[in-house]
Amino acid sequence: MMKILSMYRAHIIMGLTFFLFNACVKESNVGSGLLTDDQLLSHTFVDTVSIQAITLEMDSFNTTGLSKVALGEINDADFGLSSAGFVSEINLPGNNFTFGSDAVIDSVVFTLKYIDVYGDEGQEHLISVSQLDEPLNDTLSYYSDNNVTATVVLGDTLVSFNSEDSITGPDGIENNILAIKLNSELADQIMSVDGGLELAADDAFHDYLKGIKVNIVSGGLAVDQGSMARFSLHDPDSRIIVYYTSNASSLSAEFPINSSAKSYIFADYDYSSMALVENQLLDTLSNF
Repeated sequence: MMKILSMYRAHIIMGLTFFLFNACVKESNVGSGLLTDDQLLSHTFVDTVSIQAITLEMDSFNTTGLSKVALGEINDADFGLSSAGFVSEINLPGNNFTFGSDAVIDSVVFTLKYIDVYGDEGQEHLISVSQLDEPLNDTLSYYSDNNVTATVVLGDTLVSFNSEDSITGPDGIENNILAIKLNSELADQIMSVDGGLELAADDAFHDYLKGIKVNIVSGGLAVDQGSMARFSLHDPDSRIIVYYTSNASSLSAEFPINSSAKSYIFADYDYSSMALVENQLLDTLSNF
């Protein structure tokens, strides 16, 4: 009988211990008023560190196939004149593309989908769109200092970057769009081979029409003037639209720029006579 009572008492003690253990881990404000603010632990501390930095002149960098491109020009008081543009192939609306019989070109528009704008959105830039003289090499990587020739001008347009601009496109109102009107040169070249092998697939089309170069024609910006815009090159709204009529119907054809179209960004920097940068580049510190 005493053994049974001892086992019963042991179970009672274990149960109370379990209860008290769980009760102790329950969150509570009990006792929070026993300590003053001065007695509480503080997580604030001050430490002193030394940072060693060095300024290096920027070298070229690989910009092949980036989905986001830059376009613009900024003249900064400390860092000088910076400009950027891009080169890209354009693709067919589809394999074996054809405008159809008796087609007549009405207009050609190059559109880019805005991401954002840095600088003065009221600043005007002269944007030039030209046709490449040579195709982009699929086996090469292109860098920011590469320069390809493009002598056939497709359009020169004076614009100011405004990320809230919109246009009326083939599908209605399209927001956040930069629109640049082109001449009919590109569309005329496409129409001249309508139904031909040049329009059978993108590779053949790239051999025929090498692509486009988009750049800013420098306008002699004053100090602290200019702006730079970023665009989503692979967005469906970044493309060349050809508006035309055929069989008395108003039609449009979209030549997209997407991930299968080779592209790269080029950039130029002129910080000559900029004391801040020139003095930093003269720093002899080399261990970093």
